[in-house]
Amino acid sequence: MLPSKVESLWMATTPETNFPELDRHIETDVAIVGGGIAGLNVAFLLKRKGLKVVVIDSTYIAAGTSGNTTAKITSQHHLKYAFLKNSIDKKKAQIYADSNQWAIKEYEKIIKKENIGCDFHHMPSYVYATTKNGFDDIKKEFEVTRELNLPSSIIYSADNLSLDIFGAIRFDSQAYFHPRKYLLAIAGKINTDGCYIFEKTTATDIQETEESCKIITDKKNIKAKYVIIATNFPFYSKEIFSSQIRQELSYVFAVRLNTKIPEGMFIGLNDQDLSFRPHVSGKKAWMTVGAIHHFLDEKYTAQVDYEQLYRYATKIFDIKSVDYKWAAQDSYAKDRLPYIGFMPKSKRVLVTTGYSAWGMTTSLVSAKLLSDLITGKKNEWESLYSPSRIKKANNKNVPRAGKGGEKMDLKPNEGKIVEENGEKLAVYKDESGKVTAVSAICTHMGCTVGWNNKDKTWDCPCHGSRYDKTGKVIHGPAVKNLSKKEIEL
Repeated sequence: MLPSKVESLWMATTPETNFPELDRHIETDVAIVGGGIAGLNVAFLLKRKGLKVVVIDSTYIAAGTSGNTTAKITSQHHLKYAFLKNSIDKKKAQIYADSNQWAIKEYEKIIKKENIGCDFHHMPSYVYATTKNGFDDIKKEFEVTRELNLPSSIIYSADNLSLDIFGAIRFDSQAYFHPRKYLLAIAGKINTDGCYIFEKTTATDIQETEESCKIITDKKNIKAKYVIIATNFPFYSKEIFSSQIRQELSYVFAVRLNTKIPEGMFIGLNDQDLSFRPHVSGKKAWMTVGAIHHFLDEKYTAQVDYEQLYRYATKIFDIKSVDYKWAAQDSYAKDRLPYIGFMPKSKRVLVTTGYSAWGMTTSLVSAKLLSDLITGKKNEWESLYSPSRIKKANNKNVPRAGKGGEKMDLKPNEGKIVEENGEKLAVYKDESGKVTAVSAICTHMGCTVGWNNKDKTWDCPCHGSRYDKTGKVIHGPAVKNLSKKEIEL
């Protein structure tokens, strides 16, 4: 039996946050837009260096992608290193390896020094292959990882799994944790001594000068020497990233098993292969298990359901109960490298995005690099991650508004795109029969949203913006709600 509520293990087992809205104009050294793991990590490091910081989030901190992750602290980012060596060069592959290995150790240092109880545990990480061709790719990856001095080895079976594999690559000394316990702890350390966190405050624009920046919000404004955009998809200079980043949804359970939970963090090579890892908190133990990935592009139909994930999982595991279910939304960079650094042609605005579902280590790498850039400290990682590698915005492949759906009767709790007097409308009927209509045109860059029948949301196929049933923004990069419309049905 699947739970009816969509809520992650991390959100369900931590208290809600209640930071104030921005109620006054404020001035600071660094303003950070986005209160997820990237924004809070960099705020923490900047404050530790003596700078004043202000963090704003359009909803609640640690509640978006960071509150719905699988929370693997690992430098094993699927089969990344052979790709980097072949597509760029070995030197930059080494930088990627070293920076992410550094992040694993740095998390442990922070957690110990700050005495943060966040269920941090060391554990090996595996990428497994269920086909011979897949295992051939794993062996090529292994050869490169050894050249880069990563803690890798090859295994040929998984005796503790009911899973037929050809083999896997293993990384030792990796880790997992409870991301929200960690983030709420460092948020408490940020929000003191002239540094602030504000929730339910949406940044709508940035005004740059040679000396400073002003963030325009839906409340008051913030003046800062530097601005960091740490949202899933950047809301500012959006045309730069529109053809460089795609967003993906994936589905996750937290389950209890009738058998012993496997030791290790696992991810398969194919889309239908499961990604799973244990989570132990005191005397309680779950296994997070995920699969089914969908890019939010023009072909996305949003009809995949949790039952499909359950069918995959029960083929391998003896599941006692599914305690939590949720979906994660991640930004994928076109060249498979995050964008971290100064915005192209800007000296005051920095950005971090495009983690490609590996945000735990990458966010701390980002925090280190961004804090060094702002304080003028040389960092050898800069050239690898710099957004300046985007030479010119190219929007020719960005899908625009498509055809509206046919006008038809709506069932209760259903939404459809209809066309009324030449205008595309997103129309929803609630369980009582009340109909709500809003514009179907995404407020980010003008694409047509689609109805997600499983999550009951309006989703943009271009850059991943999401709106609730009434058109209210629940996930950026959009910052404005869908406008309300009148309709006759």
